Amino acid sequence: MSPSTNNQPGNDADSDNTPSVERFAPVTGLSNRKKASVSTKIYLVEDQPLLMETYQGLFNGHPGYEIAGSATSLNDEALLVDIPVLNPDVLLCGVKVLGPDTVESLREIQETSPGTPFMVMAGSYEARGIRDLREFAAEIQHGWACVTKQSIHSLDAFAPILESIDDGRVTFDATTFRELMDSDDEAADFLQRLSPEEVEAAGWIAQGYDNNAIGGLLNLELSAVERLVGGVYEKLPAGPEQVHPRVLTATLYLEAAGYLRT
Repeated sequence: MSPSTNNQPGNDADSDNTPSVERFAPVTGLSNRKKASVSTKIYLVEDQPLLMETYQGLFNGHPGYEIAGSATSLNDEALLVDIPVLNPDVLLCGVKVLGPDTVESLREIQETSPGTPFMVMAGSYEARGIRDLREFAAEIQHGWACVTKQSIHSLDAFAPILESIDDGRVTFDATTFRELMDSDDEAADFLQRLSPEEVEAAGWIAQGYDNNAIGGLLNLELSAVERLVGGVYEKLPAGPEQVHPRVLTATLYLEAAGYLRT
């Protein structure tokens, strides 16, 4: 469900001590804000020729998008020169395997062009690559996304993710989110115990929304949201008595996603 007019935190007492984290939203929380009339400039990186041709075919000729440049590997040193000069709105990165080298290349690009949002599309994942990505997430100060290549099959699949990135948000598909949560730490274990609906509610709590606002976002009555949030609270690990369960929920969610150090 996309945020609509009820997209600001409210005033219920349950959220008084909730940290306001405006950037992070669950994958289903995509903005419906219309982009400006100017086209989105994309720098396209794809290591599989057939997919490169497919992506170019999707974006070429579309009035809303412009391919500013392209490369066949994130390791191409030309990227470190091209991206600061071309200043794309998003770096679209397709890789066969998301491994440590992928994250290291993204770090180098961010060092030379720290304001460039990116979207990673991976065919598969290495465990160490996922761990490195979680650590890297704490350093990123703009919108980004990580999804499987299998989840992107049309321009309609790209559009909401690119819009979410433009809004400064973070987006995962279900497969990537499970990979990020596949850990033995307390935060990841907590999220693994939640239902998909509870994970989404926890994501909005982490972003700073109260129950009334979440109801507007998910098109649910307040009583239904309260039951949903109550289910989240029931699955929380034991924490300090003085810490409100809403704060603990937000903290664990952001730790699991790599935004807070444990």
